[in-house]
Amino acid sequence: MDLRHLAFATLKPILAVILLFLSGCSAQSTTAQQITAPPIVLGPFNYSPTVRSELTQYTVSRPATQKKLAAVLLIHGGGWSGGEPEQMQRYVAHVLDSGWVAINAGYRLTPEAKWPAQRDDLHALMADISERAKEIGVDPERIAILGYSAGAHLGLVAATQANLAVPRPAALVLGAGPYDLRRYPNSTLVKDLLGGNPATVGSEIFADASPLLHVDKQTPPTYLWHGSWDLTVGIDQSRALAEALENADVPVELKERFAYGHIGNFFLGKKSWQSIDAFLRQWLEPNPQL
Repeated sequence: MDLRHLAFATLKPILAVILLFLSGCSAQSTTAQQITAPPIVLGPFNYSPTVRSELTQYTVSRPATQKKLAAVLLIHGGGWSGGEPEQMQRYVAHVLDSGWVAINAGYRLTPEAKWPAQRDDLHALMADISERAKEIGVDPERIAILGYSAGAHLGLVAATQANLAVPRPAALVLGAGPYDLRRYPNSTLVKDLLGGNPATVGSEIFADASPLLHVDKQTPPTYLWHGSWDLTVGIDQSRALAEALENADVPVELKERFAYGHIGNFFLGKKSWQSIDAFLRQWLEPNPQL
């Protein structure tokens, strides 16, 4: 199956209208009830020690409090070739509703930046967040990652091939990600990411960029959600990851959303977020006194 439709950039005008409408509804229905003051927005911060680009930046949105808080790092999709952090603004609102800090980040895109540039960006991003933890008011030991589609793939990469100089992510929330790229040898998007197909670049690079193959007992607790009618990234990808996590004795939940496709599954309502909130709270707020 070709992952061509992972490129949200081709649907950007449609998504922008939908996001504007749904984000407005979410902000009016939930944030007004739970956030008594406007959130504090910090940044953008450039996280790369070698690259100066809008792609290697992140912004921080936090509740108006001086308390050190847990955080959720958001990673957008777009087939590794498109998309932007703005797509994740709906999730910024969800994270703020939960009382946590939202960190919304970009990364270098294909075809200009090929693997492992994206993994390098994630390592630099995690290091910069840890270094700025006091400045942005987060606990570096309590940072979860939430990603969708290509962002879910990169979120799992950040956890299974982690920057060992900083704390591992405390938990993962991954939506409809392609976790085993060996299944897509002829995908244009995958070939743009890796530089070619297995015959031209070697099977090793496909294995290196497939975080499913790197799951072990140190992988953080993981929440997965996937649409049962996803024709872009088949639900078998999340099922295989759930099985690998279970075999490694890693806590995992898989939410299969009946009749949702790849785009529709991206949008989570309040009830769906409550399920994610309950999962994350176990790992971000293990002590009720925090």
